[in-house]
Amino acid sequence: MQINKLFIFFLFLWATAQGQVVKGFVSDIETNESLMGASVYFDGTTIGTTTNEEGYFELDVDPSINAVLVVSFIGYEVRYFDQIPVGEGKMVVKLQRVNGQLDEVVITDDPWSRERKLRIFKAEFLGAAHSGCQIVNEDDIRLRYDPRERRLMAYTEVPIEVVNKHLGYRVSYDLQDFYVNFGRGRTVYYAGTSYFRELKSKKRTASKHLKRRRLAYWGSTLHFMRSLRDGELAKNNFELYHKGFKFFPARYITVSDIKDASQVEIEVGFITVVHNKSSRTDVEFRDQTFTIDSYGNHSPPDQIFFGGNMGDRRMGQMLPLDYEPDSK
Repeated sequence: MQINKLFIFFLFLWATAQGQVVKGFVSDIETNESLMGASVYFDGTTIGTTTNEEGYFELDVDPSINAVLVVSFIGYEVRYFDQIPVGEGKMVVKLQRVNGQLDEVVITDDPWSRERKLRIFKAEFLGAAHSGCQIVNEDDIRLRYDPRERRLMAYTEVPIEVVNKHLGYRVSYDLQDFYVNFGRGRTVYYAGTSYFRELKSKKRTASKHLKRRRLAYWGSTLHFMRSLRDGELAKNNFELYHKGFKFFPARYITVSDIKDASQVEIEVGFITVVHNKSSRTDVEFRDQTFTIDSYGNHSPPDQIFFGGNMGDRRMGQMLPLDYEPDSK
C-alpha cells in the first residue's frame, strides 16, 4: 500500500524542565543591549511570555513539560534551549542579528504568480477548510516555485501570525522550512515552532471555541498518540490494521515507560488507523522505535509519516500540546 499524499509537521520537543520558574535576560550578542519584547515560550504550547523593558523575563514552568524553550526577536536569529536552569539559576540569552540572506534568493526563473503560490501555501499551511483562519502578515511571506524541481518553497524572516477565530487562538509560527513537492505523490513538509495565545472573546463565543476544540482533538494525531501511550486505543474508538487485517495493539506494538516518556516499539513499518469507523489514516514508521512524551508528542517527528485524515490536518485544526479536552 502506498501513501499518495504525505505530511509531516515538525515540532522541536525534546527536553524536560524540572522546577517551577525559569528566569532570564535577553540581549544583543554584539552590543550587550537588552532586548525588550523578545518572545520566550515552550514550543507548541500556550506557555510563554515576553521580556520587560530591561530585557528580563520570568516564566512559570509546568513540571511535566517536555519541550524546547524558544527565544526569538524580530531581526534576530532564533535560539532553542533543551537544558533549562530553574529555581535559583538564571538564563543569559544573547541573540545574533540575521544576515538578511533571504534578500539574496534568486527567483528570476519562477513562472508562477504570487497569487497562485499564496493560494497553495495557505491551503497547505492552514488546511483546505481554513475560512476561520487568517494570516495577518501575508506580505512577510516570500514564495518561490522551482519548475525544474516542481517544488514550491516558502521563507520568512518574522513569525507568521495566524488568527484562528474558529478555535479561538492566535498562533505565532516561526517557520524554519516549508515545501510542497508536485512530483509523483504530492508531499507537504513544514517545520517550525509555535506559540499559542487565547483570543479574547465573549462568553458565548468562548463556549463555541471549547466545543470546536474538542471536535478538532477527536481523531487527531495528538489524540491517537496519547491513546497509544495510555493503552486506550479501543476506548477512544481507534482500530489498527496491517495489510488489510485488523489487529490488537499487543500483536505488533510494545509500549514501555522510560524517564519522562513512553517508548514505543512497533514490529511493522506500515499500519492503517481507522477512527470512529469512518476516518482513515495510513501511517508509515521509518523508525520503528520512538517515544511519546507526557503531552502526547512523538519523537523523532520526521520519521513517522501520516497520510489520509491525520495527514490532511494543518495549522487551522492544530491545538497546543498542553490542551486537554476538559480544559480551555
